This record gives sequence, C-alpha cells and structure tokens, in this order.
Amino acid sequence: IVFCIATRTIVSEQFNNSALLRQGVPVTINTDDTTISDVTLSQEWCSCVRELGLTLPELWRCNLRALEAAFVDEPTRDSLLASFHAWAAAIPELHAG
Repeated sequence: IVFCIATRTIVSEQFNNSALLRQGVPVTINTDDTTISDVTLSQEWCSCVRELGLTLPELWRCNLRALEAAFVDEPTRDSLLASFHAWAAAIPELHAG
C-alpha cells in the first residue's frame, strides 16, 4: 500500500490507510520526484499526521518498512537498519503505543 496524500493516488481515495496500517498491513509513505509532484517526503509525513491521524510511532514503523523493502543488498540493508534502530533507541516517543 502506498500513501501519497498530496497527489491523491487511488489507494488514498479507496482505503482507510490508517486502519490498514493499524491492522498490520505493511505500509510505506512515499513521494514522487519533486520535479513531478512538487511534494517532499516531509510534506507527505505531515499530511499523514494531519489527514490520517498517524502517530509518530506509526510514521516510524512506515519508515522502517520502507527500509526493509529498499532495493539494496542485504549487508547495506542490515547496516542501515542497525543504524536506524540505534538512533531510535534514545527516542522513547518512537516506541510508544
């Protein structure tokens, strides 16, 4: 499932994305190249909070899922995940709820 709030993709019109996320459906938040949509990933995150009511821990999980699905080799993915988890360990708000 792809959230693309600003560009109103079919998915965001047909499904309750926050409910799907909360039911455990793997979700990532993405945007097109800014030359195509003129929307940044930060703007998409803000839209997900404002329009879908996503929480900081939910945004964090979406970002981890995106990293898990990234088109990189396993050693790169493992290293990035380790770095993300180490960084997040000191931020309890990411793990609430």
